[in-house]
Amino acid sequence: MNIRLKHAWRLSGGFELMDVGHGFYMAKLDQEIDRLKVVNKGPWMIYDHDLMVRTWSPEFVSSTTRIDRTLVKRGRFARICIEIVLDQSVVGRVWIRDHWYEVE
Repeated sequence: MNIRLKHAWRLSGGFELMDVGHGFYMAKLDQEIDRLKVVNKGPWMIYDHDLMVRTWSPEFVSSTTRIDRTLVKRGRFARICIEIVLDQSVVGRVWIRDHWYEVE
């Protein structure tokens, strides 16, 4: 996984990847510019799966953390992502530039 992330992120410095259990990993980046890039430039994919990235917080506990948001990418808009909250109903359509688009 380290090699895939290094290739995807194209970092200026190095990084350490730590398995913190329950399918979560913590990445320690050597340079602040790399951290900003990884957190802000996504969405990222690894092994054909979306990689959810967020800034670490001291309250994070891998055994009790649940993922309640995901990214949805559809259609010809390769660079448009919509974040949805999984424990709420999803809208059936979205308005973009004077046109309604159905959400599938």
